[in-house]
Amino acid sequence: MTGAGERASAESALAPYRARWRLDPDGAVVVTPSSVLAPVRRDGARLMLKVPLVDEERRGSRLLAAWSGRGAVRVHAADDGGAVLMSRAEDPGLLVREASAVGPDAEARDERATRILVRTARRLHSVAVPDGVRAEAVPLATWARELLEPERPLPRAFDRGRDVLRELLGGSPGEAVLHGDVHHGNVLRFGDGDGDGADGADGSDGDAADDAWRAIDPKALRGDPGFDTANVLCNPTLAIALRPGRLARRAAVIAEETGRDLDDVLAWAEAWCALSAAWDVGDPSRRERVAALGRLGAAARALRPARS
Repeated sequence: MTGAGERASAESALAPYRARWRLDPDGAVVVTPSSVLAPVRRDGARLMLKVPLVDEERRGSRLLAAWSGRGAVRVHAADDGGAVLMSRAEDPGLLVREASAVGPDAEARDERATRILVRTARRLHSVAVPDGVRAEAVPLATWARELLEPERPLPRAFDRGRDVLRELLGGSPGEAVLHGDVHHGNVLRFGDGDGDGADGADGSDGDAADDAWRAIDPKALRGDPGFDTANVLCNPTLAIALRPGRLARRAAVIAEETGRDLDDVLAWAEAWCALSAAWDVGDPSRRERVAALGRLGAAARALRPARS
């Protein structure tokens, strides 16, 4: 599609919602293969309109609406097709900068970011969502089919990660509705002027500083909460995740915050790396990423206290 055609298609997708929800444009529209995002204003509040184009994003938007304000961004309006009008954060790169920092306070800043991400994930996992939203969440075994049941055989280097994931799925202590993509760019700080707030007026728990941090863009999965925190260990980039000592420090923070066994935390990291690599292994342009995931998975395996 040409640039002009793409813009026309985006405007066509946005127009009904701008009219229905009385929205004024407030910035450049972003079009991705999966959704259209438009900064807007309503009654002075800075908001974001998202119109999903694929089923995965529609499921995620319905979950976002169910979570609204309880660990997730506040949703001001939604429809059955998955369109959502949500609050807009003014500094979406804050946690990425914290984790990317260098200098004497780099590890303290990364630890703070890790705790924020884990606490946000735990809040999401504690929310009771409607049965219909839970039912359409994708089971982890299905989400991980490229590793567990690949259409084409994977290299033998994936065998260990596949076995670890199967063991984790078979011995899960409990199931929750998961975000599925908890990372530094998907947990943002909201405050005055963005149509949100941290005072509990929007259905949130009003827990001051923690409540200001809220998730966006869920995948809507279902399974062991350890999957969500494993993603934290591998972001915001693999180069950052592979900094000396970082994986061990982050894993210890996650174990402390969640009460999970350290071996369990690291096992999920090992499995997550194998799954992410399985998604990319067939793409020559992603060769360096696959290799980095292999190094991070091996580091997680080496750190596991219960086995070598």
